[in-house]
Order: sequence, then C-alpha cells, then structure tokens
Amino acid sequence: NHQKHYIAYDYGKDILKVKKNAILFLEGWRPDEPIFYLKYLQYIEEFRKDVKFIEIKHVSPFLIESNLKKGPVYIRRDSNVNYSGYLLIPEGVFQRVVKEDKEGIKWFFEGLKNRPKFTIGKIKSLVKQEITFEDMQRLEAYFNYCKTFYDRGLYYHSFAMYENAIFELKEPLVILKELGIEDFEKIYEKIKGRNYASYIKTSLNLYKEIVGLYTLALFEKANIFYSQKAFDKAIEGYEMVLKLDPNNIQAKQMLEECKKSLDKN
Repeated sequence: NHQKHYIAYDYGKDILKVKKNAILFLEGWRPDEPIFYLKYLQYIEEFRKDVKFIEIKHVSPFLIESNLKKGPVYIRRDSNVNYSGYLLIPEGVFQRVVKEDKEGIKWFFEGLKNRPKFTIGKIKSLVKQEITFEDMQRLEAYFNYCKTFYDRGLYYHSFAMYENAIFELKEPLVILKELGIEDFEKIYEKIKGRNYASYIKTSLNLYKEIVGLYTLALFEKANIFYSQKAFDKAIEGYEMVLKLDPNNIQAKQMLEECKKSLDKN
C-alpha cells in the first residue's frame, strides 16, 4: 500500500529544480527509479517538459563538452568522470557543470548564493523493528539533500566564509539526527548483506564528514573572535567545539587562553 507515500514524488520534483532547458545525465541509474519518477512527472503530469534526460552508463568529458552548447548540464554527485577544467555548482540534488572560465566562475558564485529549497517534509526515524524498501527510498533522497548542503558548506569553508559554512552544515545534521543516525551502526549490522545496506554506511560516513567540517568551521570562527579580542564569543565557540569533540586539544588550549585574557582585562 503506497497511499500517502510521497517521498518518491517529492524527490522527483526536487531533482527537477534545475535551470530552463537543462540536460540531466542519469549516469548509472536503474530504469525503474528514480528515472521512473522523472518520466511520470514529465509524461503524465507534464511537469518540466523542457528538461532533457540522458540515460547512460558512464559520462565522458566529450559528452559534457558537446552538451554544454545545448543547455545547462547537470550530473549526479557520485559521477566518476574527470572534471578537470570544469566547476561543479551545488545548485540542488544534481550538480551543474560549467567551464572553469570567467563566465563559469560568475555562474558558480551565483549558484552558491541561491540556496536550494527541498521538499523535505516530516522526517521519520529509521530506528524500528523492520527496515522497508520505502525507508531506503527516503534515505536515498535525504542522503542527497544532506550531500548538497555538505558540498555547499565545503565550498564556503574553502573560501574562509565560516559563518556561511556553519549555516549550510546545520541542516544536514538535523536531518540525519532525526533519521536516527546514532543508531545506524546497529541498523547496518541488522540488514548488512541486503543490497540497500550500503545506503546506511554511506550516510554514516557522510555524517562523520559533516560533523568534522562543522567542528572545524566553529573552531576557525572562534579563532577570528579571539584575534578580534571578542573573548566571550570566542569562549562560546570553543565550548561548542568541545561539546562535539571533547578531545580537541587545540580548542582546550585556546579556551584557556581566552579565559586568561579575560582575567587580565
């Protein structure tokens, strides 16, 4: 019974939040899903009929180059093609590919400014007796949403825009915690061997990467406050770091430095 099961429908619509006349490379996807959702939306609901799908096992730089002349090109996040000479813009579920030139750099920063809005809805925890196929559909969608925000946070962090990075990384942390990420190791042990168990592992790995980057961004933001002699704000930042990573030696040392500086004043 798939009544009120909207995740596939919403996920399909989120994938199609792309530029007009976009070209989507559906590299390596099975024909049943989520290609099925996309074709349903186009052929039955006549939604985003301007978007072209290219179903292919492997994307090549030649295909990217030839299609860039026809419209905005989008690829999956786990595509293995060599993107030397291109920029990947985290605009949504799929990444947009642009040339690494003056115009492409302009598009990159414009795309980074336009934060994607996903139809996330109410998140149900996966911590229960039996994991269903529908649960894995939900996890696949949520994983890609989280990966989008992580990629955006990663870019902002690389530009030393720590406040923006922290803002982007908060959302996937909330999503994954509501899914019950703390119990994913137990879930994996219970379902390992099934063909969709890898979703659990990849989500766990992503969570660890997000926490690591989020902690680093908090630490570097606190360092800026310290350099500005805003010791109260710096202390607050270092304490947040230690809450996430109690063994962070640098944060402990800087926290002590801040307290000494406050005492002197």
